[in-house]
Amino acid sequence: MAAWFLHQGDGEVVDKSVVRVQVNDSVAYINDNAYSNCGSLTEVRIPNSVETIGSGVFFRCHSLKTIDLQESSVRSIGHCAFAHCYSLTSILLPDSMTLFGEGVFQGCRALSTVKLGMTGMTHIPVDTFVNCMSLVSIRIPASVGLIGAYAFRECAALTEINLPTSLTLIGDLAFAGCNFSRIAVPDSVSRISFQAFHDCSSLSFVRLPKNRILTIGNNVFENCNALTTLQLPRMELTVWPRFFEQFNHNRLFARIGLTGEVARKTIIFSFLKENAKQLFEY
Repeated sequence: MAAWFLHQGDGEVVDKSVVRVQVNDSVAYINDNAYSNCGSLTEVRIPNSVETIGSGVFFRCHSLKTIDLQESSVRSIGHCAFAHCYSLTSILLPDSMTLFGEGVFQGCRALSTVKLGMTGMTHIPVDTFVNCMSLVSIRIPASVGLIGAYAFRECAALTEINLPTSLTLIGDLAFAGCNFSRIAVPDSVSRISFQAFHDCSSLSFVRLPKNRILTIGNNVFENCNALTTLQLPRMELTVWPRFFEQFNHNRLFARIGLTGEVARKTIIFSFLKENAKQLFEY
């Protein structure tokens, strides 16, 4: 078995063939790119003294399989810190976590298990889990108010998602290409951005929030061809252009007489290609 390399936290590791790393227990900050492109790195021990993991620290560490930070004091992780770690299957983060950079786990195509800190995180940044194609489920902390653009794009194995009642904004293409069948957007959400659920091919049921200042970007549900039920709120919406058109490729709205004014009611309508005639008000 390979010997442990003791890293003093003094810049980038020069020997890219290193296999096992022990970070010195006096280190509070792991420098940017410290272990980037260490393709043989399989194991890292991070002491409780570490509070910050810099940008690109484990970038393209293709052999790294697991990281357990649950008992650590890590508060922030920089941009692309674990990006393209192709063998990484699980990451367990502490409740002390408050800040992610962009693209922290992008391209971690084997990543299936993620535990996020449950208390301090306020947003999930741009590209956080983009192309994490093995991610099956994730619990978003109750403190999160914003999900950034592309955050879960092409997470093709993602079959369920909880959206916390603290959430106010869903970014562009945030869940594009995911595989869940139902989504209930909480009433706290005031903005669903461009193509947020684009190409969610299994999505059959959507509940939109009861929020008087809700705005919805273009093509939010484009190519969601399994969509059969959309539940709209009992209040006026500020609806962006072409929102209704994306459900009207078979002239559904024309056939059942719906216009923008229907947003003043709570309805469920059946998106049946055969007749699209059922309209249930409650």
